[in-house]
Amino acid sequence: MQVKADESILIYAGAGGLGSTMIQLAKNSGLKVITTASAKNHPFLYELGADLVIDYRTQDFTQNCPPVDYVFDTIGSKTLLDSFKVVKPQGKVVSVSGLPDKKFAQSYGLNLFWQQAFGLVSSKITNAAKKAQAEYEFLFMKPNGQQLATLFELLVYHQLSVQIDCQYDFEQIQEALDYVAKGHAKEK
Repeated sequence: MQVKADESILIYAGAGGLGSTMIQLAKNSGLKVITTASAKNHPFLYELGADLVIDYRTQDFTQNCPPVDYVFDTIGSKTLLDSFKVVKPQGKVVSVSGLPDKKFAQSYGLNLFWQQAFGLVSSKITNAAKKAQAEYEFLFMKPNGQQLATLFELLVYHQLSVQIDCQYDFEQIQEALDYVAKGHAKEK
C-alpha cells in the first residue's frame, strides 16, 4: 500500500500485537493514526503515537472517527462492514479478518470455481466497498524475507518497539493460552 504523509488511517484493536505494530509503522510512514481500544489502554496507545483513540466500549467509531483514507481491520464481521462508513471515497479498507474476495482468488491463481465462490461469499463486503466508492483488500499474511528484514531493522534502530505483557514458563502454557483467549493481552 503506497501512502502519503498527509493521509490518515483507522486501525482497530490498537492495544493488540498487530494493532500496536501497525500504529508504529503508520506513524513511521507519516500517517495520522486513529485507533480503537478500551479506556485503560489509551495512554499506552498515545505513547505509541496514536493521534486519536476511540473507546470502543462507550463510543461508536462510525460517529466519532473523522473520514480516513485507510482502514486496517483486525476484527471482521460488522466492524468490517461499518469501516466503509468512515473510509473516504477512493480510500482503501484492508482486512486480515474479513473474507477473501474474487480479486484475492485471482491473485493466487485459483480456478474459476474458487474465484466465483470467494466472490459470492464476500459480496456483502464488495458491495459495501462499491457503495462507498472505496477499495477492499483481504490481506493474507505470508512469509516475506524482505519485510522481516525491514521490521528487524526498525527494531534494532528503536523505531519499532514491542511490549511484553507477561511471561509464562513452558509448564504454564495452559495459563498463557487462557490469558490470550480472554482477549485482553497486549502485544501477544
